Amino acid sequence: MDIKKLKIFVILLWLIGTVPSRTEDNKHTIWQVKSNTNTVYLVGSIHLLKKDNYPLDLVYNKAFMDADKVVFEINPDSMAVPGIQFIMLGAALCDSGKTLQSYISEETSQLALEKTKELGLDLEGLKQFKPWFVATTITAQVLGRLGFDAQYGLDMYFAQKAKQSAKKMSGLETVQYQLNIFTQMSDDMQELLLRQTLEDMEIIETELGKIVSAWETGHLEALEEDLLASFTEYPQVYQSVIVDRNNNWLKKIDGFLQRKTNYFIVVGTGHLLGEDGLVQRLKKMGYIVNQM
Repeated sequence: MDIKKLKIFVILLWLIGTVPSRTEDNKHTIWQVKSNTNTVYLVGSIHLLKKDNYPLDLVYNKAFMDADKVVFEINPDSMAVPGIQFIMLGAALCDSGKTLQSYISEETSQLALEKTKELGLDLEGLKQFKPWFVATTITAQVLGRLGFDAQYGLDMYFAQKAKQSAKKMSGLETVQYQLNIFTQMSDDMQELLLRQTLEDMEIIETELGKIVSAWETGHLEALEEDLLASFTEYPQVYQSVIVDRNNNWLKKIDGFLQRKTNYFIVVGTGHLLGEDGLVQRLKKMGYIVNQM
């Protein structure tokens, strides 16, 4: 088993999310970015959390209350737009005349049959979908059994708070852009994603435990190692999932920092870490950035 491959695909499926963490000097995965006119808060997130990850530390809610607008990777309201489910379904469906087996080897197909049976899933009902979607479906099942659920995700939590507080929400990118991360994978990469997911179902809990442990102890260096080091074997994935998106987002965040209203931005923590992370990029641009 290749742990690096496991990590890269778990990260991919979560779109580079992780949980808000505390550092040893009682700081958190939230940064305050100051300009001459306003403040922007950058908040590390995961899209699936457990119920017992709450309540959050007061620093998150204080920053939220200080902000006028709330920004996510994608606007939560966009998921309710009529027709969006059809767009997502269309992206996941196999090309005309093909089935799941058209994209994968017989060996992978047999493994999928065995593992989905263990999960109580009907592979026959998934045969119309591409490997990347089958992999995400299986991962969601495994994470769900471990107690991780999108309804407890940090994005959902603050989206609900934004609605309750009548704060305007927006997104840094679209649903289609995020879908393209998967749909633009080669057939070989999709099969590798599915196979690795199937082979490593049993040890996902252990690996997630390490990440959660790093969060609980506030070990940001460990989080950076877990979330970014795995990309070394997949430079193209790192470029598309982290660098390209950060480049797009940085332009928008720079624009936010020229305004007179405060912003609360929730993105996957992986986007905030390392030399390519938004935190270091904003510092290099001359902004005052402090971890809270």
